[in-house]
Amino acid sequence: MDYFDLSNYSELRVKTEAYYRSIGSVDCKALKAKVNFNAEGLHHFKYNGSGKERGKQSQYNKFFLF
Repeated sequence: MDYFDLSNYSELRVKTEAYYRSIGSVDCKALKAKVNFNAEGLHHFKYNGSGKERGKQSQYNKFFLF
């Protein structure tokens, strides 16, 4: 079941990456720590824990929800 239209995947990816990079870091009261929005976090959107690329639908969902 497809919930999102993948035709604008590339555009969404570019916009999300630009926004993600613009954040830098935030203070997280729940963690009582600074959370950095860096290349490692952006990599997590695109690849799973073993380094294998996530499916386009999964990536799209992460970009869309972010």
